Amino acid sequence: MTRRTRRATPASVALGVLSELLLAFGVLAGGFLPWFLYVHNPEVASAQQEIADGVSSQWATPATDGDPEPQTDAPVTPVSDGQTFAVMHIPRLGQGWSRAVAENTGANSLNHIGAGHYPSTSLLGQAGNFAVASHRGGFGSSLKDAPQLRPGDSIWMETEAGWYQYTYRSQEYVWANAVDVLNPVPHTSTQLGVLQASDATLTLTTCNPYPSTNGERLITYADYVGFYPRDGGTPKELQ
Repeated sequence: MTRRTRRATPASVALGVLSELLLAFGVLAGGFLPWFLYVHNPEVASAQQEIADGVSSQWATPATDGDPEPQTDAPVTPVSDGQTFAVMHIPRLGQGWSRAVAENTGANSLNHIGAGHYPSTSLLGQAGNFAVASHRGGFGSSLKDAPQLRPGDSIWMETEAGWYQYTYRSQEYVWANAVDVLNPVPHTSTQLGVLQASDATLTLTTCNPYPSTNGERLITYADYVGFYPRDGGTPKELQ
């Protein structure tokens, strides 16, 4: 008896090709994620730290002794798109931890520089909401440990003129479309009664959960304390 060979249909061929492609993608993806998190990520984090250290060193002045006091009035300096105008220091995230801040939240600012200021929000020294975005999972994972922040922790924004100090107040989890966290009084529904439009606040946005995201954002709020002019010396906490 002659065995009849079944002829492959176009649909079965397409299904086979798709299955092989999916299998290959799964193998590649299985290797990509560990490489992305444990090889590429530390390299990017190191490069971002070097960028921040380099910017700070350009502004450095001779060290002065003592414990300078903050002043309430602070300069407001206009910035241009893409300009690296500040360095963010968060001691709670590690000794010497810092990230440069560029003016916009595009790929170069977040993936290369380390952090980006939302241009639609206030400038440093202005009343309202100074909002900054940075990655949590991938591209340096700058804010990976943001949940470790505690009330009273300092968040510093260094510029050529000096240091703006904020203290951590609270965090919340929102969906990515909750753009009201960028309002002058951020996320009014939860911050009502805590802030006034005349207050100065800092908002940090990052993805959640780590290392991937399901569309959530982790939002960090901090309140303005004061400004330390550069000619008065480096704030004691950053010495």
